Amino acid sequence: MKLRKNATIEEQYKNVCKYIHGFSVGGEAILCLLSLAMLVSVVAQLIGQGPFAEMFADDSGIWKSLYYTYYVLLFLIAVNFLRIAFKKLSSSDSPFREDVATGMRRLSLVLIWGGAGSMIIAPLLHSKAPVVGSSGFNLFGFCIMVAGLMFDAFSLIFKYGCKLQQESDETL
Repeated sequence: MKLRKNATIEEQYKNVCKYIHGFSVGGEAILCLLSLAMLVSVVAQLIGQGPFAEMFADDSGIWKSLYYTYYVLLFLIAVNFLRIAFKKLSSSDSPFREDVATGMRRLSLVLIWGGAGSMIIAPLLHSKAPVVGSSGFNLFGFCIMVAGLMFDAFSLIFKYGCKLQQESDETL
């Protein structure tokens, strides 16, 4: 990412938002392909045929596929909301808009509930197949929840910025 030396803060902000939007589009495409591959894997294991059937030939194969499919779909949804939020940020005059704060709030809810689900699913799948998930505390799910809480804090900051922006517009 190269910016002019004398670029204004607004130009820098818009360029960064455009880059993040572009990377999220690419990430979303990769996650779509990966989720399609995972879905084919799960279906192939359920019917017992196809090129993916031998990949997970042991007893825990279907549980591994379901475990990884959960994460791929979770990140696909999260990246989709991230892409939408940064598209709105890059195309708006002010970052403090209600729809941007709402988009960040949706992203935070996906991450919080996805992390909580991960903390529940990992031990359950571990009880079905010991090579899947974790038997104790799921640090990865906890980190996803913390990231969700951070985005929730950002959404509240943006809502507060929206309120201040509205007050500023009304006083002028």
